[in-house]
Amino acid sequence: MGLDFQPMKVVVPIGAAANTSETEYPLLAAGSNYVQVIAVHLVDRAGMSGASGSAYMQATAYNKGADGAGTVAVATRKNNAKADYVAAYVPWSLIMSTTAGYDQLDPGELLTLKIGGSGANGTFTGLAAQVEYAIGYGGGL
Repeated sequence: MGLDFQPMKVVVPIGAAANTSETEYPLLAAGSNYVQVIAVHLVDRAGMSGASGSAYMQATAYNKGADGAGTVAVATRKNNAKADYVAAYVPWSLIMSTTAGYDQLDPGELLTLKIGGSGANGTFTGLAAQVEYAIGYGGGL
């Protein structure tokens, strides 16, 4: 699929977050445009604190649709080893879905980020999400 316009980036500050309960955050509204999501990254100013082998974090970007009830997983990533924890100031990239069309938002649809996991040690103090995207229907110019 070709991109219609130059890819853009938006950074959404989330702030404090924890893996002890699932919390969902709005990231990007498609508005009146078609949007192709290219990548989703997480960055934290301190990294995942209290890293231990028993704590893990899962982040999933969802297309919530126009009514907020959508469940299409656009991208996801789960760390289950200390070596894969989010480090300070190092982008932690979610893995994009390989299902055709899951990376697209139609006009009026919303992209969200849900953070959850297990263990009492997975906390963030200055988390931000970066979304790379292009506007257009993907047919190219």
